[in-house]
Amino acid sequence: MNANHIESKFAAMGARLKLREVPSRWRQGDRSWISPADFAVDIQRDGSGEFFELRVPTHLSDALDISVMQAEPRQRHLLLAVRKHLGW
Repeated sequence: MNANHIESKFAAMGARLKLREVPSRWRQGDRSWISPADFAVDIQRDGSGEFFELRVPTHLSDALDISVMQAEPRQRHLLLAVRKHLGW
């Protein structure tokens, strides 16, 4: 995942983006991952104001391909595409 490229596209339209990896835990009984099940985009606030937070579970960090499909900074429009590689 190219976080710097994505952050620069958000910055071009006057927004901030923070990427946060959320720890995943492995369930021994049925051999599956315990939440979080998938990625999430949310709006958060800190001392500098509002920002977009992209949360990615650690077990999916290498399986997600995140890219900016379209960005129109004047209109404050950004289209974000997230693809999950199958078989991971």
